[in-house]
Amino acid sequence: MKNKQRPVFIVFVAVTALISRMGCAGNEDLGSAGWKAAYPGLILMDGHTNDLVPIEGIAPRQIVASGPYLGQKLPGVTPEIFAPGIVSVAGRQEYGCSLSPDGKDFFFTRGGTIMHCRDDGSGWTRPERAWFDSDDLGHEPHVAAGGTRLFWGSQRPQPGNPDPKPYGIWMIEKRQGGWSDPRYVGSGTQVCSTAEGTLYVTDNAESGTGYLARVTMEEGKFVKYDRLMDGIETLRPRYERIAHPCIAPDGSYIVFDVEGGSHLFVSFMEADGHWGIPVDLTDHGFLKEDGIASVSPDGRFLFFGRGSGNERDIYWVSTKILEALRPIKKDPE
Repeated sequence: MKNKQRPVFIVFVAVTALISRMGCAGNEDLGSAGWKAAYPGLILMDGHTNDLVPIEGIAPRQIVASGPYLGQKLPGVTPEIFAPGIVSVAGRQEYGCSLSPDGKDFFFTRGGTIMHCRDDGSGWTRPERAWFDSDDLGHEPHVAAGGTRLFWGSQRPQPGNPDPKPYGIWMIEKRQGGWSDPRYVGSGTQVCSTAEGTLYVTDNAESGTGYLARVTMEEGKFVKYDRLMDGIETLRPRYERIAHPCIAPDGSYIVFDVEGGSHLFVSFMEADGHWGIPVDLTDHGFLKEDGIASVSPDGRFLFFGRGSGNERDIYWVSTKILEALRPIKKDPE
């Protein structure tokens, strides 16, 4: 389906039937055992049973906010909840978000569903299920530099893969007249990109482990993964799943987590092009449960998930908190 919102009535009926059939089973069927192992701190909704239930007091297509960043007061160096009651809703599980480069579209994950809201000129619309989302698990959207490519992780069926619930990265592209149909582009977890368009992802090639990697794309497919080693790898073997890269727009730092969607670190690019020893952000105002970070296209704000289970919200903080940790460059002697 191209650039067309599903009618709210149809979605509501489908969800109501699904809830009745499943008895709000929640996280009982998440696909492969490897998926649960990769996200031990998260409870991902199966079949979106709780993701699309209307939020009380907000009508479909209602304008819910106005101004940049959904009209929210900008945070300082103390993390604050983002868009409470609109994006971050009590009793729901929100994480993994992305703001488009023009600041007009905001995508985020609610349970196992990708949600979307847009500044249509009169204000920000109520978050609704993204038009490209499917009935399979979908999460961690990323709008790449330029705003013409959107990536996300999904368990929708893959061409030629017999696994009924495979996991991988999917993409749509903006073309004249609308967006393309979704296509599978390769393995990995959580895509991010620099302002110049360099892509990074979690390389999941080895079971039970994760590596941050710069990925090369050719003809719409991931064809090469270059793992980021150097100082980042000093965290291993203490942490085997180093995942969810969040690269700065200028490529000067990368934020990531080490415990299946929680426990954030940051590594800075050194003058010689190597990645420095990671800094544990729990020593600098973050909680151990914080994870799955993304940065605003202008580089001013860091977004991340905070909480556990069905009480996980999106928080944001000024990236000045990261800049204060950047090593001071020494003048050559």
